[in-house]
Amino acid sequence: MKKVLLLVVSVLSLYGSMVSSIVDVYEDEAVIHIEKVDVGMSGFVIKKFPFGHSSIIAQGVVQKFDPSTKKATLKIEPYHLFDNESLPTLNKKVEKGDEVLLGFGYSRALLIAPTEEIYYKITKQNPNIKWIHPDIFATILSLKGHPTPLASDFISFAHSMFIGLIFIYVDKKLYMLDALSLQTLQTYNVPFQATTKPHLPFYTRVKKIRANWFGEGSSTLKAYKPYYQKLLQEDKK
Repeated sequence: MKKVLLLVVSVLSLYGSMVSSIVDVYEDEAVIHIEKVDVGMSGFVIKKFPFGHSSIIAQGVVQKFDPSTKKATLKIEPYHLFDNESLPTLNKKVEKGDEVLLGFGYSRALLIAPTEEIYYKITKQNPNIKWIHPDIFATILSLKGHPTPLASDFISFAHSMFIGLIFIYVDKKLYMLDALSLQTLQTYNVPFQATTKPHLPFYTRVKKIRANWFGEGSSTLKAYKPYYQKLLQEDKK
């Protein structure tokens, strides 16, 4: 079992943050040269300005990678994390020469696990990862009135906490997802046997997540396994 969990560590050490310059731009796509990258990795487009200044102007997700040419194609989207109505908007087009930073925040992760036992087995054997406790996520969900976490909840939480990876343990497998694209990067066989019933919607010390009267995410999660299996299938569409 230790070998399986240490594989997570070795993979993380291989990723890290990667920087590459854009060599081509086609409408909402950009191409970079890079030695190796996984489809689904997300990143930011950074434009440099005079006097040593730079700014994030867009975000992107790797859509395809050609190992023969060492070229990766990214889908480019607007970046809204720091939008502020009281500040001027930085409307800059993505151009050749702009830099792409991939794998930002991959040392920080959120683990979704069904029980306390499984949660601590995984996190304690991977101390090099900065684990953001699910209590924080549960508190945010309670403020939103979402006892069932939506894909958008994971993404917004990752943005606000600068999380790069989300791990989901379900059906004796550990899935490693890019936190912004929610696409699965790696899957590991980790056949832990739970000795208690799954905590819904996931292991947390928050006793109750408040629910809205209606709307998506307002229903109480009835079963752990089918919900997260469905969520994981969404990234393959």
